[in-house]
Amino acid sequence: MTILDGKKISNDIKDEITQVVAQMKANGQKTPHLAAVIVGEDGASLTYVGSKVSACARVGFESTLVQLPAEITQEELLAKIDQLNNDSEIDGFIVQLPLPRHIDTQKVLLAVDPKKDVDGFHPENFGKLALIWKLLFQLHLLALWNYCVATKLKPVASTLWLLGEAILSVVRSASS
Repeated sequence: MTILDGKKISNDIKDEITQVVAQMKANGQKTPHLAAVIVGEDGASLTYVGSKVSACARVGFESTLVQLPAEITQEELLAKIDQLNNDSEIDGFIVQLPLPRHIDTQKVLLAVDPKKDVDGFHPENFGKLALIWKLLFQLHLLALWNYCVATKLKPVASTLWLLGEAILSVVRSASS
């Protein structure tokens, strides 16, 4: 039995992205720039957002961490989101959840420009995702197949077919 090395795969992908970003910079193109908005001092959220900042540095992206106090008003947070939406230097951003109770999470997520919505939480993006579920799972299977080829694993085609059907049946039952 072969055990898949997810950490190695992740590092290989990051290495590829690093090369692409380096080439973009060499060609005078804009460096991708991700922003992360965090409200309050939730330890798990700070760790998660910190890992995103580190991942950006690892691949050569620019990143901006926007730390806001838990006491911020909803209006102030929405103004910051509007500022990020209109900042041409920021290519995309996340609003780290959970938000404090006095802030309407749905209203905040709706305020994020769908073109800059890295998490895909905006209804426009979530709706597009729902329309392509089957395609996404087929792409996952293709990615698994490509991994098997790259690592010289010899999967049985029927195993991949069964895996795909199992995933699709879960999706079908969840959507009905």
